[in-house]
Amino acid sequence: MQAPQGWGYRYLLPCLARDHLWGLPDINHLVALYRGRVLKGQAGMARTDKLLINFPAGLAGHGFAAYLEKSHQAVANVQNARAFGLIEGMASVAIDRNIGRIVGVRARFLSDVEVAPLPLTMSEITIAVDLLQEVLRARINLKQHRRNSFNDLLILATALRWGLRLETDDRLLLELALRAGMIQTDDASGVASLIPPAPATGTPDSHESKRYINSRWRARRPASPPRS
Repeated sequence: MQAPQGWGYRYLLPCLARDHLWGLPDINHLVALYRGRVLKGQAGMARTDKLLINFPAGLAGHGFAAYLEKSHQAVANVQNARAFGLIEGMASVAIDRNIGRIVGVRARFLSDVEVAPLPLTMSEITIAVDLLQEVLRARINLKQHRRNSFNDLLILATALRWGLRLETDDRLLLELALRAGMIQTDDASGVASLIPPAPATGTPDSHESKRYINSRWRARRPASPPRS
């Protein structure tokens, strides 16, 4: 949960065990326990998960140095355990009741349409960083907020690694997916649907898979103009 005033984290979900989450039909006691700390911007800081992404040194000049992703495992655990009361209750305390209701509705919608979050691993990050370097070499215009562009690449990397269908109405993400070899099958109401390319030789985490992604990307990248 981020404060509406900026990007600083005001509350981070604690990384609770699945057994604990399934036993939370009533989360009022947990909300009450965290309420004071939430309002001070302290709750969850020590108990949430953290994933540090260090970019290659050559990317620092493009605005990519290091990102610290927080609570991705905790959020996935809560959503997959269908602990919607916890999500809504904490958002209501951390921000306000209206936002809490919106967050709760969206969490239930994702579950109803069988969308389950996948926590990040180093495999998706490695693919995303590799694609980022290809994006920069191809001189593709990124979003003004660099982190949003890298988030797009993390989504794309997850779809490529696991062979998942990708649906998006984001112009940049669509362009990146097509350049990475995904195949567009539909464009209904402005939402593009893409399927992954044929499976690569080797396991999803293998070097063969990574080289396959690179070769598909380079095949779609226009050749550099001849030097005069």
